[in-house]
Amino acid sequence: MSGLINLISEYSSRLAILPILVLMNVIITVIIHFINSKKILKFLPSLIIGIVALIVGIYSITIFNSPLGLNTAWIAVFLASTALVGICVGFIIDLILSIRKNMGYEQKVNNKAQTHINNNKTFKAKRKRTKENENE
Repeated sequence: MSGLINLISEYSSRLAILPILVLMNVIITVIIHFINSKKILKFLPSLIIGIVALIVGIYSITIFNSPLGLNTAWIAVFLASTALVGICVGFIIDLILSIRKNMGYEQKVNNKAQTHINNNKTFKAKRKRTKENENE
């Protein structure tokens, strides 16, 4: 256990990079969502990062026995986790919009029903006008 804690304390500067990358990807995904109306474009940065992570991961497997291979594997894991978080954020945005759309539709239907009920409670009968009443 102490060996694991020593490894974490030794590489803590590298571990601080991951939240920064994830936060940047989330911000880019949200900005692209608000700029464009197409659903698929918000996933584009995460897909690009995922493809780069896959390429770096394949390269790191070929040179895995060297110290450079371990460093590139570390970079590939960081990029892949950043891409997965970005894709999840895109799905969460779609889910929130879908729930908001469905709830808004139900509220409109309920509001129409409520106004119809309220109108029936305050309904006052109007007197019919006939031609005979108007001529007098």
